[in-house]
Amino acid sequence: MNKYIFILGMAAMALFAACSTDSELDANDLARLEKEREAALLAEALSDSEIPITIGTGSHSNFNVTRAPLNPDANGLFATETGKYLGVFCLAKEKQTGAPSSITQLSDIKWTVSDEYRDLIIKMSNIPAKVTTDGTQSSVTFLNQTNLTNGTETPETWYYPMNDWVCYNFYAYYPRQEEQDANGNTTLSYTANQVVEKYFEIDGSQDIIWASGISTDESFSDEMPYCAKYFRKKTTSLDSGDDIANYYPMFRFEHKLTQFAFNAKAASADDAAVLNTKNFKVKRVWVSNVWYRLQLIVANKKDEARNGVLRSFGNSTTKALGIKLSGADIDRFDQNGDDTPDNPLMISSTASDTETKAMGYLMLPPTLLDATTLEDYKLFIEVEYDKDGGTTTEQLQYILAPPTGGFLAGYKYNVNLTFYAPSEIHALATLDDWAAGQDIDLE
Repeated sequence: MNKYIFILGMAAMALFAACSTDSELDANDLARLEKEREAALLAEALSDSEIPITIGTGSHSNFNVTRAPLNPDANGLFATETGKYLGVFCLAKEKQTGAPSSITQLSDIKWTVSDEYRDLIIKMSNIPAKVTTDGTQSSVTFLNQTNLTNGTETPETWYYPMNDWVCYNFYAYYPRQEEQDANGNTTLSYTANQVVEKYFEIDGSQDIIWASGISTDESFSDEMPYCAKYFRKKTTSLDSGDDIANYYPMFRFEHKLTQFAFNAKAASADDAAVLNTKNFKVKRVWVSNVWYRLQLIVANKKDEARNGVLRSFGNSTTKALGIKLSGADIDRFDQNGDDTPDNPLMISSTASDTETKAMGYLMLPPTLLDATTLEDYKLFIEVEYDKDGGTTTEQLQYILAPPTGGFLAGYKYNVNLTFYAPSEIHALATLDDWAAGQDIDLE
């Protein structure tokens, strides 16, 4: 507060000086003094306070942020994959009661503001962060964006503004994307409609997730979360045994895609014996009609119900996405890159092998994508087996018919394929004897 008092003192000295030379202040003096006062207040509001921005790390956090759709542990804990990061936003929600009424930008907050109040309204914009876990809790660490661009992960601390003119909401998504629009052009994340958007082109491996940190705590009528003064008041009002960390913004991530896990096995021991003899293998698994160009609404200031909505873009363009099976490795391919697998998956490795084999997974859009019902997914399986002294390849086709309500985001569906031994086509031929027709007598 010393800085604040010092600047006000300087403004008062300027006022006295003006009064000593003129009987009254002219309009230019008043405008200049008012501008200096607002600049001083803004500098104070943007200064680092003693309240750092911290994301909740309780055991109930669902940090499902790996690129592959792995299952969380019993506490829902995860760590980000090496080289993959969250994108975090801290955006002003509304003006606090103590904010200066003369600053109109705070009365009607806009995330597209480009004046001197931008750093107050848009506190954090797509800041990279990583998640680590010790098995009991997950921790979010913000990283310096410039250093990360140069290949170095440097932790960075962010602070709530000291003057508490606004309260904030938090939003996060994964995997973090650079500041680009739908056409790949470099641009800020914010549209004219106060919407934060991010774009993805999926290949079946990505796990797109989203979370918000929005508090409904109304403990203090004059200080709404999240801001520095809210945490100061909350700290002094905690009940015995309570922890201020319980009131940090908490990210509970949601899956925005649907997981399909593909498995295969021989129908019976008899089938396994034949499949083994014929070296029956699966080469590829793919799904057609996939809307692969997706847009995630990270935050929508005018309509919070749209937060976290996933939708398509690019004229609803679709293509096939799939898995190329190469032994223990899973290679991705789409319709533009489906070269021959090196080591297809053997369905029955022994004459009696009926064990279920995991063929891999695909992460695809849910049936209902922002009120648009997608077409049924078509599933294709390419198999290979010995035939007539050589090797033949066959393509099997299925329809992945959705259950009632459709395939849902955040759900995992096991697609279990059962293979029977190839059956030769046999036919028997008989010929009916001539039947006696009526005699035709002619004279």
